[in-house]
Amino acid sequence: MTTRLVVTGSPDALWLAARAALRRKGSRATVLPDVSLEQHGLRVDVDRLAAYATVCGFRLGAALPVTYPFVLAFPLHVALMTREDFPFPVLGTVHLVNRTAWTRPVLVEEPLSLRVRAENLRAHRKGQVLDLITDLHVDGARVWHSTSTYLVRGQGDPSAAPLEPPPIADLTPGPVRWQIAADTGRRYAAVSGDRNPIHLSALTARPFGFQHAIAHGMWSYARVMAHTAAGMPSAGTSTVWFRAPIPLPSTVSLATADHGRQVALLGPDGSTVHLVTQTQAMP
Repeated sequence: MTTRLVVTGSPDALWLAARAALRRKGSRATVLPDVSLEQHGLRVDVDRLAAYATVCGFRLGAALPVTYPFVLAFPLHVALMTREDFPFPVLGTVHLVNRTAWTRPVLVEEPLSLRVRAENLRAHRKGQVLDLITDLHVDGARVWHSTSTYLVRGQGDPSAAPLEPPPIADLTPGPVRWQIAADTGRRYAAVSGDRNPIHLSALTARPFGFQHAIAHGMWSYARVMAHTAAGMPSAGTSTVWFRAPIPLPSTVSLATADHGRQVALLGPDGSTVHLVTQTQAMP
């Protein structure tokens, strides 16, 4: 039976980040803790939301950007992954895929309830993967759901199914090009709470094997979703596959396929695919 733990107040993001940096855990496990962390009566900080909108390119309105609940849930994600019974380290895990579903717009002024849990530990070709599940409720009804799939590198299984986007046919590069500034990681960290050192500077990224800081995956996804917000369905699903890191600074361009339902971020050479998204209305 799942142990449900209610978190009061907001977990201290800086303390959790420091704890994550100090934790040393194994790289292989057979079980995940059967526990969920929950927050109730959560209210959106409008100033923080406005700062997030500025960094990611959203226009503020009555409803939250579809990616913003992930920011609200991030402290619970880190709190769960830094528990003593969580078998993997936070630093070094790789965000591979994020799937989001929403049944209606979530209004800024609504009181929210969040629930986070880990499940579905399984083999991957490069180690093991697991899902962090996030549910957002309003008045007892689930209105937003997210599955974040993370890779923990280690001994892999060559026969494991890959986590790849659907085939992309007729990818059409468009005129949209973005110059991504060197401080983008620091700016997004300030509004999201995600202070993973690989995003902050070249100096802090190098111990993890990167010559440059790299953009947060959820920032790049949010930037794409902000660009396509005008066509966002009121109830829908969206999946993003993170393919290659975006070094900071960088230049990227947008390309579309499947009549605009698929969007890719490409590197300056046009051949590097940083991410692929697929968004559609609920039937």
